[in-house]
Amino acid sequence: MAKTKADPKHAAPTYSEGDDESLSPAPDATEVELPPQTRKVRATAPTYYDDKRRRLGDVFRIRQPYEIPGPKGKPVLHDDFNPKCMEDVAADTPEHTSTGRDELRRQHDEILGAHRRPGMNVLGD
Repeated sequence: MAKTKADPKHAAPTYSEGDDESLSPAPDATEVELPPQTRKVRATAPTYYDDKRRRLGDVFRIRQPYEIPGPKGKPVLHDDFNPKCMEDVAADTPEHTSTGRDELRRQHDEILGAHRRPGMNVLGD
């Protein structure tokens, strides 16, 4: 069997007593990037935001207006707020996101409510 030399790229690292680089402390919490400023809005119509479906009445956070690079490198102010499908709400309003199942139940209840008249038995009530 022929002996081969160990590949230095795959060799186990060796440490000396004075080698403290591998034991450096974790970065400070101050170095972590904080999320951009946000505000709470309520969906007034079905829409998509942050790759999620937002249904009527959902309360969620969007980014405050921010600058993006525009033509010729000139910064342009961009706002995620869309007045056609969002309205501002108070900061203390609890966030709420409905699921597809919630929406189906709401529509079902709406249909049953539209056909129900006083004194009418629905589903054996």
